[in-house]
Amino acid sequence: PLNGVIGFTELLKTTGLSPVQKQYVYNANVSGHNLLRIINDILDFSKIEAGMLELDITRTDMFELLGNSVDIIKYGAGEKKLEILLHVDPRIPRFADVDPVRLTQILTNLLGNAVKFTAEGEVELKVSYEPLEGDRGRISFAVRDTGIGISEDQKSKLFKAFSQADGSTTRRFGGTGLGLIISRKIAEQMGSEILFDSTPGEGSVFYFSLETRVDRSEHEALPELNLKRCLIIDDNPGNRIILEHTLAFYGIGTTSCESGALALELLQSGERFDAVICDYYMPLMDGLQTIRKIRSLQEASAGKLPVVLLHSSSDDAELHRESRKLGIDCLLTKPVKSDALLQCLRKISSTDEVAGESDVSDSVGEQKVTNGVAAVDLPAVRILVAEDVLLNMKLIIALLKSAWPGAQVIPAENGVDAVALFEREQPDLILMDVQMPEMDGLEATRRIREMESGSRVPIIALTAAALKEDQEKCLEAGMDSFMSKPVELAKLKILLKTHLGTAVV
Repeated sequence: PLNGVIGFTELLKTTGLSPVQKQYVYNANVSGHNLLRIINDILDFSKIEAGMLELDITRTDMFELLGNSVDIIKYGAGEKKLEILLHVDPRIPRFADVDPVRLTQILTNLLGNAVKFTAEGEVELKVSYEPLEGDRGRISFAVRDTGIGISEDQKSKLFKAFSQADGSTTRRFGGTGLGLIISRKIAEQMGSEILFDSTPGEGSVFYFSLETRVDRSEHEALPELNLKRCLIIDDNPGNRIILEHTLAFYGIGTTSCESGALALELLQSGERFDAVICDYYMPLMDGLQTIRKIRSLQEASAGKLPVVLLHSSSDDAELHRESRKLGIDCLLTKPVKSDALLQCLRKISSTDEVAGESDVSDSVGEQKVTNGVAAVDLPAVRILVAEDVLLNMKLIIALLKSAWPGAQVIPAENGVDAVALFEREQPDLILMDVQMPEMDGLEATRRIREMESGSRVPIIALTAAALKEDQEKCLEAGMDSFMSKPVELAKLKILLKTHLGTAVV
């Protein structure tokens, strides 16, 4: 049922609605996601209690994992106007052997709790690194907040199932009380322990460490940057410290100030810098006003200063238009990720003219988008969908039409129909439900693979089961990828891009 609730409300949000209708749809969609999280918590707890939780240790890009973890909670933090800080030790090797799904689960749980229980201030994810013998290393994680804190008599209740520190917590904030105990059990299976320090009214810090194999061969050598000194303008002291430490690691000296007014005084006094990193959202004088005044200074050096503007992902298109007018070189979304910052520093230290979004895409430039799809010619494709539940079939067809306008969708009610339609229609891609009457998706996939004589057609499994052994069964049957229900548009787009070879945005 949640597949339909979440999927159709997601699609409904993109239609023409009145302000009241938009609010109703938004509330329904958020409630669906919250219910899904509760169900997943209960299922995870059941697996832990039954001793069925298994780790899948793989070589993982830690920078990507950490960035994704803060991105998940960034929207909720933005609604509360909280500052999110990502403080990653620049010495950490890019790749380490961890279970990326379960480690992300711990981090997002701790970060989500920090956001939930913090009304104002900031939430920080700090990651430090200590090299050990051979190819081993210790990676330490700490999530700090400026929230309500935990009293001494409440601390004993934190890691009890279906319990929260305060009886009024569930009424005020929601939740099941399972998140922390699940995270602790996962950490224990990883050979670690989640600890915490907290002061009522001041905030909390939850922390743990992992000892694992790291890949130092992929650790990037210190870049050669033509930057000696950088001016940092940010009203948040924590963010200034993070930027100072990161730039110092790259051999760049810094001077920091908490306001645009102080920055202008420094420049007018004759101070010289090679670049400016300026936050957009500051009191009294915001980042654009500050940069506008810097550009208006008479000194030639100030007028040519490369500028990096830090902003929230929720900022509107007007910010990007004004950035182009002011000749701002790079936009970086907060919290600043170290690899994105390094990419930006390389650009502004080169002699090439640069302009654009160094984080993910060229958002300073304009890109024409139609119906949620980049204005590029998508090839005509035929997609076979095998799904026995009519509601789910309608949803998947609607999502496909949104992700790939013009795609021809071929519906099949069960595995028998899917095999027959594959032979007759020769689709470019198959979305295959696993549990179907008459013939399930696994058997249908095996038969399709036996029938193939030429190129291999990508088959993506659709199932509500998310256990590791279920995924292995799908791959053993001949499927190429695995997508758990509820089907989400963003994940579907990624799979289409992967298997059909054309970018969908």
